[in-house]
Amino acid sequence: MKRFIIIVAFFLPYCLFSATYYVSTSGSNSNSGLNTSDAWLTIQHAVNNVNAGDEIQVLAGVYNELVEFQNSGNSSQGNIVLKNYASDQPIIDGTGLDSSPGFEIGIIKIENQNYIEISGFELRNLITSNTSKFPSGIWILGDAHDININNNKIHDIVHNADEGAHGLAVYGTNSTGAIYNISITENEIYDCILANSESLVLNGNVKDFEVNYNIVHHNNNIGIDFIGHEGTCPDPLLDQARDGVCIGNLVYEIDSRNNPSYEGEASADGIYVDGGKNILIEQNEIHNANIGIELASERSGKTTSEISVRNNFVYNCHIVGIAIGGYDDMRGETRGCRIVNNTFYGNDTDDIGWGSELLMQYYCYDNLVKNNVFHAKNNGVLIAYWNNTGSNNDFDNNMYYNTGSVEFSWADNYYSSFASLQTATGQEASGSFQSPLFVDPNDGNLRLSSNSPCIDEGINLGASAVGTQDFDGNFRIVGNDIDIGANEWGAEDIDQDGFPLAEDCDDNNPNINPNQTEEPYNGIDDDCDSTTFDDDLDQDGFLLADDCDDNNSDINPEAEEIANNGIDEDCDGMDLTTSIYELSNYKIRIFPNPAIDLINIEINGKINFQTSLFDMNGKLITTSNNMKSIKINSITQGTYLLEIKDLKTSQTVVKKIILGN
Repeated sequence: MKRFIIIVAFFLPYCLFSATYYVSTSGSNSNSGLNTSDAWLTIQHAVNNVNAGDEIQVLAGVYNELVEFQNSGNSSQGNIVLKNYASDQPIIDGTGLDSSPGFEIGIIKIENQNYIEISGFELRNLITSNTSKFPSGIWILGDAHDININNNKIHDIVHNADEGAHGLAVYGTNSTGAIYNISITENEIYDCILANSESLVLNGNVKDFEVNYNIVHHNNNIGIDFIGHEGTCPDPLLDQARDGVCIGNLVYEIDSRNNPSYEGEASADGIYVDGGKNILIEQNEIHNANIGIELASERSGKTTSEISVRNNFVYNCHIVGIAIGGYDDMRGETRGCRIVNNTFYGNDTDDIGWGSELLMQYYCYDNLVKNNVFHAKNNGVLIAYWNNTGSNNDFDNNMYYNTGSVEFSWADNYYSSFASLQTATGQEASGSFQSPLFVDPNDGNLRLSSNSPCIDEGINLGASAVGTQDFDGNFRIVGNDIDIGANEWGAEDIDQDGFPLAEDCDDNNPNINPNQTEEPYNGIDDDCDSTTFDDDLDQDGFLLADDCDDNNSDINPEAEEIANNGIDEDCDGMDLTTSIYELSNYKIRIFPNPAIDLINIEINGKINFQTSLFDMNGKLITTSNNMKSIKINSITQGTYLLEIKDLKTSQTVVKKIILGN
């Protein structure tokens, strides 16, 4: 029994708890791998000897090996993590390793494994001319799931023959299980020679993925591709990349003209959906590609469908800004796709004669194109639709412009004005032809200037169609209105108080916005509402400094004083009082009080009376008989007692009087 307990305790750290292992170019595979001074030598040895939940940290250096995962993580114990150590960027170099076994050779390969993370590596130099090899910087194959590929640099993956290579490839080849829960984020793929293949591709039975915030550039074939119907998965119903997102990627300098496999043809897309389904393409920036974005199906009888392209910048592409439909009548169709709130500028830089901002090819059905800006340069073609296939495509509320002769092609007919296109086709009832007034289009800044005619002129198609964020990640809709194009003017929220610049009177202060309560007299418009006043709240024309009651417009320095109501209407510091008393059945009124020059006495009848003014010590100051006005301007200011006496009955009334201000 004691031996059994000892054995269990010995294995507990390896079976139940995760561990961190280290790999170094100065290490040894006979080491424990448990610290940097006792590190393993090769990455392959590390991935062969870890379990679910373990982490491998690789120190700086060049590792000349190809790595293939043999183990998986799991949902309960966690992922197997392969990452760089601290801030190091280790390099896995494939130089001379193109003869490694297998057809799909990868610097890193994951086949039928799950719960794996890879981050922080430079992967380079897997180069071949062998037509029996298919190289990739990273291969993910079979029915893998829960794979995260983040923050890696992949370059110089090369096939010099007329075959194929990828920077990063995900191939769902299994009909019994999809590749799913795949995250490919913040990687850079560049300087690859790809022959017939793509820089970054998801192909076959692949679903539930995100391809976000990657940078793909200077490759000689397609930048990012989502493929279906190539036969990658043996089940035709599952052979389709689907149900994923492609957000915030930067794709540029994608050019097949020097690719021997294309014999000088410019046909490399920045982002391509070839047979995919239900994919969101949003907030991407694409420039200097042969074609910016393309939605098509290269296989006859097959479909690209339910693709949403929104809030993207596409500019300075060589041939076309966006293309939809099969490239000839032997291809498949594009159906039920939405192209909304994008900005296309200055595409067809090669001026080849058939290029355009938007190219509608064969077999396009039920597609929606709204709220986009199509701005060609000089005499550039705006729409090229040079066949008469397809139906029920809805174009409206797009803004078109160029600076030269106007040219639209629709169903193989040509129109030299926007008005003639509208009349002949019935499309674009709410569209317009005018300059969108970008900030600096020559520098790639396609944001709207403050006087752009795009502002508030879009059709609000709902968040499911237009999204909740514009190209910059700011509010897609400000107020109740949406702008035309990918950028929403005034939508930035610099102080992150939940209100965009267009609605926030001080977007540098989170305590000032329309949701705040106005705090009077602080000199700040706290609630961004000019109808709630910071001063002169009663709007009587007097600020608080001069107004003794700023909540009552009847009280101010110009108001008429009303006597005996306890209110200082004219803000002179005192209330005007007139005293009314009974004396021998007569009513006597004494006013004003305080008094400056005169004290007035009114009696509602004839009476013989005497008035006497005493100071507060009882000293007589002045006295008179039957005088209804007593001059007091020569008497010292202060508080006095005024006595009025009925000389017949000797009844008296005494009133306290204030002389002076």
